[in-house]
Amino acid sequence: MQSFEKLYIENTLLRVSGALFCHNPKRAASRTGLIVLNADLPEKRIIIRPDPEYG
Repeated sequence: MQSFEKLYIENTLLRVSGALFCHNPKRAASRTGLIVLNADLPEKRIIIRPDPEYG
């Protein structure tokens, strides 16, 4: 059970970092809206709110 939880946490971190990373510097500055991962699963929903002040 412990290894499954570690895998889930690692997968979640990779998805969050993938949602935040942008190759295009011009588009990266304009990505200030909410990013929702797992929108269809309320118990696993992750909402990312980029802050333009802190990057």
